Amino acid sequence: MVLRKVRNTIKDSAWRVCKDLLEEQSIPYSENKTDLTLEFKSTRNKKKNVIQFLGFDDRKKIKSFKGCTGIWAEEMTAFSAQDFLDFDLILREDTGHYQQIMGTFNPDETEGAWIKEMFFPGSIPKTGPGKYPDSYIHHSTVADNPIKSIRDKYFEVLLRIKDPVYRAIYLAGMWAAPKGQIFNWDLQPLPKEMAWDQIFYGGDFGYSVDPAAAVKIYRRSHKYWLELILYETGLTDPAMAQVLKEDPRFDKEAPSYWDNSEPKAIRTLRDRGINAIPCTKTKGKKPTEIKRHSRGSVIVQLDQLKDFEIHIVENELSHHFEEEVRRYKMKQDKDGKIKHPLEPVDVFNHAISASRYGIFTNFDLYLREAWRAGRAHMGKPKEKQKEKEAADGKRAIITAAGRTLDPAVIENKAAPDQPVDKIKSGGKGHGYKRGRVHRG
Repeated sequence: MVLRKVRNTIKDSAWRVCKDLLEEQSIPYSENKTDLTLEFKSTRNKKKNVIQFLGFDDRKKIKSFKGCTGIWAEEMTAFSAQDFLDFDLILREDTGHYQQIMGTFNPDETEGAWIKEMFFPGSIPKTGPGKYPDSYIHHSTVADNPIKSIRDKYFEVLLRIKDPVYRAIYLAGMWAAPKGQIFNWDLQPLPKEMAWDQIFYGGDFGYSVDPAAAVKIYRRSHKYWLELILYETGLTDPAMAQVLKEDPRFDKEAPSYWDNSEPKAIRTLRDRGINAIPCTKTKGKKPTEIKRHSRGSVIVQLDQLKDFEIHIVENELSHHFEEEVRRYKMKQDKDGKIKHPLEPVDVFNHAISASRYGIFTNFDLYLREAWRAGRAHMGKPKEKQKEKEAADGKRAIITAAGRTLDPAVIENKAAPDQPVDKIKSGGKGHGYKRGRVHRG
């Protein structure tokens, strides 16, 4: 039996791993995608073997399972100590075979403190006997992966982590406790009777180990619902465009906001009929070199998102979103204290980045329009104002969101990543705050 905390997360992980292993060993098998079972014959004695994939959200089915000889608890930190004791009882039935439970996980102490307490004799993970009766600890890192191509891909991602706590957990396989979780977004069904003010999209490019992510964003005043509609690795930009266009939840005419550091990828999407717009963020600089109050600063954007009420829409991909939110934290120093100036760990954030690009840029464009309208209205003769409006009308593009945008912004000629903290009326930043209050 292969277990994960939630059943709909298992197809993207253990199900695929087990199929790949059977194929690599040239072992014929049959699969039942409805019941999530794999059947194959042992190469040694030709007896039939069955692997059943289940989620712990279906406890009745798990407790009624008979003849189980082994359990693999994937992402064991998602389970509780009581969960472990519950599925330990499943193996008490005598089958005449060797029985064992295997748990695989990253040693995140905030999520798996009970595992450390129950199984580990010391604070440093080592291969050897565990504290729990008849238990054994196998400690390994990505460096121990025998498949070079996979090892190299993960090294490429993990070596980008600068936060010492996350490096300890994911690179060295050491127990550590990240602090400073940034968001506490909850999971909700999408409201059916809601009259939305806007629907638009945010996207983050990926390819190898990093998944491409696309989020459908529903706005009602200052409340947002985020529906993850794409989360997949190995997609080229043309392939991703095709996947999105084939998804009934995606409207290619509606504005979608993407990482502005990938102009070629954005152009690829636009060439295929998708209304892709560069996001607002500062390009080509380290966070420490960006002014703290710049509108391109990630911290300013994260602070802005905290001002909104945001929910994750429950669907077949929402577990990826929940996992990112749980892991997305501020950088810490070697003593476990939050670093200053504040800076988020740039990993496990693909759906979050897509959401940030979408929400913040959409809101930023709204502020720019409000600022332009305010400047056009203040102290200009009516004739000149009419001339300006006529000129703007000739070169305006009406988006699916019903707003007028300058084509130069859409083509990234107007540098949408430039700070707009000069938007003001009276005191510094006053117009920006007023825009936030009156929107919706």
